[in-house]
Amino acid sequence: MAHASTTRVSMRKGRGPERIARIVDSPSMPEADAKFQITAQGITDVSDGKGDAEEDD
Repeated sequence: MAHASTTRVSMRKGRGPERIARIVDSPSMPEADAKFQITAQGITDVSDGKGDAEEDD
């Protein structure tokens, strides 16, 4: 739903327990993906072997 939201985030299921959140529309943030999983410890990052979901400057 996109009634009066400024930033839109799309969420989808990845492989196994992996989930992917994607910023699809935002006036202040670039379009980007973030992988995570929900575990007994809470929400945790997913290591894909390529580094972090965000770029380090």
